[in-house]
Amino acid sequence: MKKELDEKLCVKYPKIFVDRHADMRTTAMCWGFEHGNGWYWLIDQLCSNLQWNTDHNNKDHVIKNKFLRKFIPILLNVLEKIPGKYHFAEKKKPDLLAIFRSYLIGKVSKWRSSLEWIDIESNKYPQIVATQVKEKFGGLRFYVVGASDKQWTMIELTENLSYHICETCGSTKDVGQTQGWIYTLCKECVDKEPDKYKTWIKNEDRTKETDCEF
Repeated sequence: MKKELDEKLCVKYPKIFVDRHADMRTTAMCWGFEHGNGWYWLIDQLCSNLQWNTDHNNKDHVIKNKFLRKFIPILLNVLEKIPGKYHFAEKKKPDLLAIFRSYLIGKVSKWRSSLEWIDIESNKYPQIVATQVKEKFGGLRFYVVGASDKQWTMIELTENLSYHICETCGSTKDVGQTQGWIYTLCKECVDKEPDKYKTWIKNEDRTKETDCEF
């Protein structure tokens, strides 16, 4: 991918591409984005979703007052230890202590919900970091560390989509793959260099050939 797009991604997602210029002994990101310009927008969208997911999972919605933030859970825990049973199965009247306990818990819970709340960094969610981004067998490969199951699903979906997006121009129209050294290209890009790409097959035609084999 050309230098301008490389730098644009690194500036836009500095946390994901923090190792872009790190030592080759620690990461393969030192080689940059090893694919065509056409997948820029695909990677841009993926990184936007990954970083949003990381940032929002790293925030806790908590009571603004730090004292009440710690005190209310303790108070609720104490109230829940008040003895008393409701006797649902025995169809008896509940104990007065059980009624009193429910009343107090309800009041504290209502008070808790009426307080002012804020979002704070939890630092519980790891920051996803790219270790290599390249083309392999005609498809995008986006290798990372620190990804959650949901983020791995996002990456796998993006990698699958890359087989339907021209690596050179980013088009999704008339896309197929070459044979031998595999490239994912659209017909327009293939027609520009017919001598270079002689064995290109459109995705739809490839699917028909596969169906005929069964």
